[in-house]
Amino acid sequence: VPTPAPPVRDRKAVAILQKLERVYAALKSYRDEGTFKTPGPESNDWSVVFSTRFSRSNAFRFQAAIWEGGQVCEQDAVWSQGRKAWMSISLDGGSRHPGQLEQELRYVSHNVGIEAFLIPHLLAPTEFTRSLSKAYPEVRLKRVERLGGKACSVLELGNPDEDMLLTIWVDNASSLILQADPFGNARIVYKPVVNAPISSKDLAGHNVSRGKGIPHHQAPRGASGDP
Repeated sequence: VPTPAPPVRDRKAVAILQKLERVYAALKSYRDEGTFKTPGPESNDWSVVFSTRFSRSNAFRFQAAIWEGGQVCEQDAVWSQGRKAWMSISLDGGSRHPGQLEQELRYVSHNVGIEAFLIPHLLAPTEFTRSLSKAYPEVRLKRVERLGGKACSVLELGNPDEDMLLTIWVDNASSLILQADPFGNARIVYKPVVNAPISSKDLAGHNVSRGKGIPHHQAPRGASGDP
């Protein structure tokens, strides 16, 4: 039986990824506003607008709205307090019974994409089954380029066994992710603010408005490949 080839692990890329994980895990608070778009004839009007709120006191909220055809066709939200998490999806109405944060985010990621999972996974690693480094055993530094005036290391993360590929743009100054591409032709753009006060209202959980007769839409194939 042939011996499997060892995973490709660029030492410099691994060091950048490990520092990134340490930085996110140590943040006192985090908030962002972001977008996820997939260019192409089949999905050029499909996009997600999302926001993340996190406090190290174990308060968390993620909310996303899926836009298609010029209108919001679905809204999803996940929030947690302590060890309990809740989820609300506009097409279903209401929220499920309390569950685990990883479980709820994984469910929502199939609708809106990996942005439901990636940053929360880094902020609260103990709430998830495995770290980003373990989820993607292959790590390469593709290049260094400027993004919005900031020098970024572009890392390609891979897991051939699970058919997962993720490219991230890491700000060299802050070690924060500013952009991600989950499958080669998409863009998730983040606008992070860290260690700044977050109001309790921003972290409060509530059900999203229920949709009326709007068909269910999911993230394009491959977009929800989570760690």
